[in-house]
Amino acid sequence: MLWLNEIGSCPTTTRRNEQLESIKAEVDDLATAGPLNYRESGSLTTKLSVAQKNMRQRKDTAAFNVLGAFIEQVTALVDSEKLTSEEGQALIDMVRAVTDRASG
Repeated sequence: MLWLNEIGSCPTTTRRNEQLESIKAEVDDLATAGPLNYRESGSLTTKLSVAQKNMRQRKDTAAFNVLGAFIEQVTALVDSEKLTSEEGQALIDMVRAVTDRASG
């Protein structure tokens, strides 16, 4: 049986939520620094929020699908030169760290 914390979620879910919050902060930083506009950063942040909601509801497949869409959007932003390959890869690596831990 999983140990539950005081808000009723397992520690793994809490850790994944914290990781997704860190990715949101990175996206916000990219918007503030200029590479991303409001629409692009908002779209990425929305995907992360939807993934968080799905994970809280134990809908991991849905969450992984949304995170896959996040990765596709980041790849498109790199391809269009809105993000550097380093910026894009950093975001992708952060998302993969969430999904690797969740599926392992």
